[in-house]
Amino acid sequence: MVITNWKKLATHHILFLMVFILMMSLFQGYAQIQPTERKSIRIGSLQSHFSAYGAERAWNNSYYEGLRWPAEYAQQDNAVIKRFFIGAPNFTDVNNNDWEAFSLSFSADWAGEAIFPVVLKQTAKFMPPTVFVDGSNITAPYMGDVDEIVPDQVPERIITNVVNTIMGITITRTIYAFSQQYHDNYFI
Repeated sequence: MVITNWKKLATHHILFLMVFILMMSLFQGYAQIQPTERKSIRIGSLQSHFSAYGAERAWNNSYYEGLRWPAEYAQQDNAVIKRFFIGAPNFTDVNNNDWEAFSLSFSADWAGEAIFPVVLKQTAKFMPPTVFVDGSNITAPYMGDVDEIVPDQVPERIITNVVNTIMGITITRTIYAFSQQYHDNYFI
């Protein structure tokens, strides 16, 4: 009798574990990422970082960082702050509060409360080169920039950023960058 209950208990535990693993794999795409996560485009004469929460603040406690042009020279950054806002008239929130006008800004202060970063990934057309100087791999710190190689994409780099909001709106930002000499000083 005890052995039968043991087998039944073990079967239930295994079944629970299988269902749990299945559910985790199904909902993995809905998981949030850290709002402090950043991806940097480091090709061409214009280079910059892009934040997971959907907008960039350039101050790094030392200088204004981002939109480096020409990127060949140190601290040629031109960014100060980039924000955007979304709003709606006659909005009812999840607590059933009615708002005559409701808006939110995309900034680090609201990450985790009003905006929820879901995706921040960078694809590249080709594998970035590895450069050694005097036996040291000087490109090693940047190897995490690219998440996936997609040889069929047209731009050299694509950053995709998806952010969910408490308004029920999902924002998808796609940034394109080229390294060709006549097209290396702008992002689309």
